[in-house]
Amino acid sequence: MKKRVFIIIAILVLVVFGGCFAAYVYIQNNDPVKKMLREAVVEVNKLAPIDLDEAVSISGAALLPNKVFQYKCTMKKVGKDEISAGMIEHYILPDIVADIKKEPAFVYFKENGISLCYSFFDKNGKKICDLFISPDEWR
Repeated sequence: MKKRVFIIIAILVLVVFGGCFAAYVYIQNNDPVKKMLREAVVEVNKLAPIDLDEAVSISGAALLPNKVFQYKCTMKKVGKDEISAGMIEHYILPDIVADIKKEPAFVYFKENGISLCYSFFDKNGKKICDLFISPDEWR
């Protein structure tokens, strides 16, 4: 008798937790912001590579946890030994932030608290650095 009660309780607990988990997954997959970000990743990846100028191109995009949209940028003419993360942060980051502030395409990102990550790779595909930009930095 006690064994039967234990089994029934265990089944009820599994059903309740399973239902909660299914509801959580459903909500996460139907979040309109995440849905838009997933669609934006698909579009950027379809268009990639996108030349920004003669030195830098966007080679792809990804959606990271916590509403972070990642751009994968390639330094087309530079090897990892020729540039540092500090140089990218000092010379390129201010231009990125200035462009984000004036670009209408980023209004949705600003309004929905989406952070950006610019991952820089050299001409050989070796990672140089990640630059994270929170919405507070471009307001």
